[in-house]
Amino acid sequence: MPSCTGTDVDCGGFVGQYIASALNKSLVTMADVDERLKKLFRVRMRLGHFDPAGALQAIPPSTICSPAAQALSRDGVAQAAVLLKSAFCPRRSLCHAALAQHCFVAQVGYLQR
Repeated sequence: MPSCTGTDVDCGGFVGQYIASALNKSLVTMADVDERLKKLFRVRMRLGHFDPAGALQAIPPSTICSPAAQALSRDGVAQAAVLLKSAFCPRRSLCHAALAQHCFVAQVGYLQR
């Protein structure tokens, strides 16, 4: 049972299969089950599992995973990546130390201009 194992989510059906027997043998109580269900539903509420469908849910997976969408994603990453010369490194000694050890140092993002 989740309260005994330290887990709150059962992804394999174990709890559903054995919870009645565990309750009958007093290995767990209904209070244990209620506590775990409250935690589970609290997380699902925060994740938006019970929110009404919005505009993004109307986009089919075939569109999201299409070759055009994947190319657009790759292009966005390529445009956002910036190679920073060591001359602009605020911690120049760190950059030079890394290069001296044949390591590669990269800073990525829009703010690395």
